[in-house]
Amino acid sequence: MRITEFGEAVRAARYETRQTLRSMSSALGVSPAFLSSMETGRDKVPLDFVGKVEQFFAGLGFLFRKDELRKLAMVSNENAPLSGLSPHHQMLVAGFASSDFTEDQLKMFAEALDQIHAGRKESRHD
Repeated sequence: MRITEFGEAVRAARYETRQTLRSMSSALGVSPAFLSSMETGRDKVPLDFVGKVEQFFAGLGFLFRKDELRKLAMVSNENAPLSGLSPHHQMLVAGFASSDFTEDQLKMFAEALDQIHAGRKESRHD
């Protein structure tokens, strides 16, 4: 079983903050086996657990980009919850999920979204 992108991000953060599976799992109140299964993709990542992981690392001075871990967890889980999204957003998600876009086209969409998000951040600071 290969490590997931969520697992890679968590493992890299653990290494950078000098945390072991045991020390991190103890701080989060879970077993090392549970944490390992999240990193390796043997089990789904509970989305409420993602916030606990972010808080754990924030307490150590390590910050992830906004929603980065949540997105990686959804990809690892092969599931993106639609609850709470507007019908328009739900249709866009469904459209992307069933599309036949090429990798290059999807990369262009991702870059456009990054630019849109960056523009929003800039306008908030004006």
